[in-house]
Amino acid sequence: MPIGFQKKDNKRYAGRRLSDYRLWHDDNLLNVLRNVSMQGIIAFGMTMVIISGEIDLSVGSAVAFAGCLTAYLTQGLVGAGLAIGLAVSLAMLGALAMGFGIGALT
Repeated sequence: MPIGFQKKDNKRYAGRRLSDYRLWHDDNLLNVLRNVSMQGIIAFGMTMVIISGEIDLSVGSAVAFAGCLTAYLTQGLVGAGLAIGLAVSLAMLGALAMGFGIGALT
């Protein structure tokens, strides 16, 4: 099969996929926005860090730590019958303390 035919066929396939009504459905768009929201928040924060001239590579590890801490606290506290808001608040305080610690070291 010639390469030109493959490119043309791929363009036609992409056109069909983009015109599919399910792609532009409200539920699908909200799902896409939910999936990329975390990356958008991180990208905004990293943009502010870079603009201020304080390039810091610990942001990725801080986000991973905060996510794991949130999951751990949610599992433990909600399992004990406490509110999920308490688990998220404690995880935010833990991440904040870690951020202050990293800031104090650098």
